[in-house]
Amino acid sequence: MTYEELKYRICRECGARCCKRFDYKNWFVTLSLRDIVRISEGLGKDLEYVLNNYIEIIRIGSSIILTLKVINRVCIFLREDRCTIQKFKPIACRVYPVYIPGMYIDPQCPLSKYPELLKDEEMYVYQYVKEHLETQKILEEYSPKSIRDIAWIIRETLKDLDKNIETS
Repeated sequence: MTYEELKYRICRECGARCCKRFDYKNWFVTLSLRDIVRISEGLGKDLEYVLNNYIEIIRIGSSIILTLKVINRVCIFLREDRCTIQKFKPIACRVYPVYIPGMYIDPQCPLSKYPELLKDEEMYVYQYVKEHLETQKILEEYSPKSIRDIAWIIRETLKDLDKNIETS
C-alpha cells in the first residue's frame, strides 16, 4: 500500500470527524484572503457569492476572522463524509492535523498516530503562516465593514501581491 493510499484509508475510516466539530469558539477553519480566491476560482463563482454563501465573518473586538460557515457544527463543504472542495480546500485544512496556533498535532485525528504520514501537511505550515499574517495585516489596515468591502479588498490588494495563487 502506498503512502497516499494508507493516508486516504485512515482519513476515510475516521469519517471526517475534524469537519464535524465546529463551534466558532474553539474549532473553526480560519481563512486567508487567498483561500477565498482559491475557493471562488475552484467553484467558478464570483467573490461576493462565495463570501455571502460560504464564509462567516467573526468580529472579536477590532479583529476580524474569516472562517468557513458551518451548519449544525459541520463544515458547509462536507457531503457524505467527503470534502467537496478537496482540490482547493483552505490552507488550514491542508495543514491539519498539524495545529498551527499551538504547533502541535491534534491528538483527536487518527493520523496523529502516524507522524511519518504528515510530511505534506508540514510542508504547508510556512504557507499557512505567510497567508494568515498577510490577511491579518490587510484586514487591520482596511477594517472592512461588509462582504462588499472584503471582496473589494481582495481584488485590490491581491492583484498587487504575489499572483501565484495555487489551486491544488
